[in-house]
Amino acid sequence: MERVNVMQQPWDYLIILDACRYDYFEEVWQNYLQGDLKKIISIGSSTKEWRNKSFAGYYDDVIYISANPYINSLTAVKGFLGREHFFKVYDLWLDDWDKQKGTVLPETVTKRAIEIIKTHPDKRVLIHYIQPHEPYLGSTVTGPGFEPPTAGGYLQGVNRGQLKSQAIIKMMKILSGVLYWTGIRGNFLIWKLRELMRMPPAGPMDAVRRKYGKEVLRKAYKENLEIVLEHIAELVNGLTGRIVITADHGEMLGEDNCYCHWSRNLNKILVEVPWLIIDKGIKAAELAERTADEEKDKAQPSAFIDKEVSEETKRKIQDKLRALGYHD
Repeated sequence: MERVNVMQQPWDYLIILDACRYDYFEEVWQNYLQGDLKKIISIGSSTKEWRNKSFAGYYDDVIYISANPYINSLTAVKGFLGREHFFKVYDLWLDDWDKQKGTVLPETVTKRAIEIIKTHPDKRVLIHYIQPHEPYLGSTVTGPGFEPPTAGGYLQGVNRGQLKSQAIIKMMKILSGVLYWTGIRGNFLIWKLRELMRMPPAGPMDAVRRKYGKEVLRKAYKENLEIVLEHIAELVNGLTGRIVITADHGEMLGEDNCYCHWSRNLNKILVEVPWLIIDKGIKAAELAERTADEEKDKAQPSAFIDKEVSEETKRKIQDKLRALGYHD
């Protein structure tokens, strides 16, 4: 099956579920939505890889509503600056972050998307939800083994003074890199070492795995998916045009002792994702006229100098990525 680049497909609204596996989606989606579902192979097995391969150009007809700091308008994250690729990026991860949950809640994404879409009737819109990606929002797990992020953003409420020595941290980072490049991928070994060395969990998924085990982790993941689908159904109800719901990549949930996701992998669990088409007729944007100001604005990407972004903003991006379980 050929790998699919989302920008080469027809859509008016593209809804991204972060880390959504096809098999879990297939099991529950009809409880919330109607449409034509098929399985596709993602162009990447991590957000970074999917992002870099999907959005190589500049898309003056697309706005990006982003709950994931990997796509933002303020500063480049691992070489990618959102405002260099899209007409406009809305940074929900910055303005609408729930400090107690350590994420942007799906109901918040839906509410903001409805507001934003009204201001851009002539644009295609890409809406990126965090769920079913960790952390987990449902009732399957309670007190999942870590505290909410601190004001500084450190996962589990752990500040620098509580972490192990910098030497141990550096050693773990090097070991992770060695295991990755030698093909021993997945986080289980590193997570077990962290546990043996009495280090805090690497992220929300590790915390749930450590406290409850992989079977409960899978239930929590499924519940996260059901929660986000409920709020996506609310969004879809008010849209017209061709709506596509898909994912950037899948997620390992203990299969072969592997967890999370990583780049450059063809494991079907990581690359098989849903492609749900909901066709609701002609989009109102096709009838809207672009104003002279919009034509001028879209002619070129906005000029941007990365050094103008404050160090505080850059730190917030990294803190929120850590809170979501990104640690590479």
